[in-house]
Amino acid sequence: MNNRIDHIKALERSLLNETAGVSEFQMKSISKVINTLSFITNKEYDNLFKTFKGSDKDNFMVELTKFLLGDIRWVKIANKRRTEYNTLKEQYMTKKGEVFKVEDYIYLLEEALPIEKDSREDYLDYLNDKK
Repeated sequence: MNNRIDHIKALERSLLNETAGVSEFQMKSISKVINTLSFITNKEYDNLFKTFKGSDKDNFMVELTKFLLGDIRWVKIANKRRTEYNTLKEQYMTKKGEVFKVEDYIYLLEEALPIEKDSREDYLDYLNDKK
Protein backbone atom coordinates (compact mmCIF):
# COMPACT_ATOMS: atom_id res chain seq x y z
CA MET A 1 0.00 0.00 0.00
CA ASN A 2 1.22 3.56 -0.46
CA ASN A 3 1.93 6.13 2.22
CA ARG A 4 -0.83 8.55 1.17
CA ILE A 5 -3.52 5.87 1.49
CA ASP A 6 -2.01 4.72 4.81
CA HIS A 7 -2.22 8.29 6.07
CA ILE A 8 -5.85 8.66 5.00
CA LYS A 9 -6.78 5.33 6.62
CA ALA A 10 -5.01 6.27 9.86
CA LEU A 11 -6.96 9.53 10.01
CA GLU A 12 -10.22 7.73 9.24
CA ARG A 13 -9.51 5.19 12.01
CA SER A 14 -8.86 8.01 14.45
CA LEU A 15 -12.23 9.55 13.55
CA LEU A 16 -14.02 6.24 14.06
CA ASN A 17 -12.21 4.87 17.11
CA GLU A 18 -10.96 7.79 19.13
CA THR A 19 -13.91 10.16 19.37
CA ALA A 20 -14.01 10.25 23.19
CA GLY A 21 -12.69 13.61 24.32
CA VAL A 22 -12.28 14.89 20.75
CA SER A 23 -14.02 18.16 20.03
CA GLU A 24 -16.25 18.72 17.02
CA PHE A 25 -13.69 21.25 15.75
CA GLN A 26 -10.92 18.62 15.90
CA MET A 27 -13.11 16.10 14.06
CA LYS A 28 -13.86 18.67 11.34
CA SER A 29 -10.15 19.46 11.08
CA ILE A 30 -9.28 15.79 10.59
CA SER A 31 -12.04 15.48 7.97
CA LYS A 32 -10.62 18.54 6.19
CA VAL A 33 -7.17 16.93 6.03
CA ILE A 34 -8.68 13.66 4.73
CA ASN A 35 -10.46 15.61 1.99
CA THR A 36 -7.23 17.37 1.06
CA LEU A 37 -5.17 14.15 1.06
CA SER A 38 -7.78 12.47 -1.13
CA PHE A 39 -6.90 14.81 -3.98
CA ILE A 40 -3.12 14.95 -3.55
CA THR A 41 -1.28 12.57 -5.84
CA ASN A 42 1.11 9.95 -4.53
CA LYS A 43 4.02 11.79 -6.16
CA GLU A 44 3.08 15.01 -4.42
CA TYR A 45 2.70 13.17 -1.12
CA ASP A 46 6.13 11.59 -1.56
CA ASN A 47 7.60 15.04 -2.25
CA LEU A 48 6.02 16.29 0.98
CA PHE A 49 7.54 13.28 2.73
CA LYS A 50 10.96 14.29 1.44
CA THR A 51 10.54 17.79 2.88
CA PHE A 52 9.89 16.30 6.33
CA LYS A 53 12.86 13.92 5.93
CA GLY A 54 14.03 13.97 9.53
CA SER A 55 10.78 12.51 10.83
CA ASP A 56 9.91 8.86 11.20
CA LYS A 57 6.75 7.70 9.40
CA ASP A 58 4.33 8.18 12.32
CA ASN A 59 5.77 11.56 13.31
CA PHE A 60 5.70 12.59 9.64
CA MET A 61 1.97 11.87 9.47
CA VAL A 62 1.35 14.05 12.53
CA GLU A 63 3.53 16.85 11.16
CA LEU A 64 1.96 16.70 7.70
CA THR A 65 -1.53 16.66 9.19
CA LYS A 66 -0.71 19.83 11.14
CA PHE A 67 0.85 21.37 8.04
CA LEU A 68 -2.18 20.63 5.84
CA LEU A 69 -4.54 22.15 8.42
CA GLY A 70 -2.92 25.53 7.96
CA ASP A 71 -1.83 25.39 4.33
CA ILE A 72 -4.37 27.11 2.10
CA ARG A 73 -2.43 26.22 -1.09
CA TRP A 74 -3.09 22.48 -0.78
CA VAL A 75 -6.70 23.10 0.23
CA LYS A 76 -7.22 25.18 -2.94
CA ILE A 77 -5.54 22.55 -5.10
CA ALA A 78 -7.68 19.79 -3.56
CA ASN A 79 -10.89 21.82 -3.96
CA LYS A 80 -10.09 22.56 -7.62
CA ARG A 81 -9.39 18.90 -8.28
CA ARG A 82 -12.53 17.81 -6.42
CA THR A 83 -14.61 20.12 -8.66
CA GLU A 84 -12.87 18.79 -11.78
CA TYR A 85 -13.34 15.20 -10.58
CA ASN A 86 -17.07 15.71 -9.94
CA THR A 87 -17.51 17.14 -13.44
CA LEU A 88 -15.62 14.22 -14.99
CA LYS A 89 -17.55 11.75 -12.84
CA GLU A 90 -20.87 13.10 -14.12
CA GLN A 91 -19.67 12.99 -17.73
CA TYR A 92 -18.32 9.46 -17.30
CA MET A 93 -21.61 8.28 -15.79
CA THR A 94 -23.59 9.90 -18.59
CA LYS A 95 -21.45 8.52 -21.43
CA LYS A 96 -20.42 5.12 -20.11
CA GLY A 97 -22.96 4.45 -17.39
CA GLU A 98 -20.15 3.58 -14.97
CA VAL A 99 -18.74 5.17 -11.83
CA PHE A 100 -15.50 7.12 -12.24
CA LYS A 101 -13.51 6.45 -9.06
CA VAL A 102 -11.30 8.96 -7.26
CA GLU A 103 -8.42 6.47 -7.56
CA ASP A 104 -8.78 6.56 -11.35
CA TYR A 105 -8.74 10.36 -11.30
CA ILE A 106 -5.61 10.39 -9.12
CA TYR A 107 -3.97 7.90 -11.51
CA LEU A 108 -4.69 10.21 -14.45
CA LEU A 109 -3.23 13.14 -12.52
CA GLU A 110 -0.13 11.07 -11.75
CA GLU A 111 0.31 10.36 -15.45
CA ALA A 112 -0.14 14.02 -16.37
CA LEU A 113 2.35 15.41 -13.82
CA PRO A 114 5.86 16.06 -15.05
CA ILE A 115 8.15 13.14 -14.32
CA GLU A 116 10.75 13.95 -11.71
CA LYS A 117 14.10 12.34 -11.59
CA ASP A 118 13.90 9.08 -9.67
CA SER A 119 16.28 8.64 -6.74
CA ARG A 120 17.54 5.45 -8.42
CA GLU A 121 18.58 7.58 -11.38
CA ASP A 122 20.56 9.82 -9.01
CA TYR A 123 22.33 6.76 -7.67
CA LEU A 124 23.05 5.46 -11.18
CA ASP A 125 24.43 8.89 -12.12
CA TYR A 126 26.63 8.76 -9.03
CA LEU A 127 27.93 5.29 -10.00
CA ASN A 128 28.58 6.37 -13.58
CA ASP A 129 30.50 9.43 -12.39
CA LYS A 130 32.76 7.20 -10.29
CA LYS A 131 33.89 5.19 -13.35
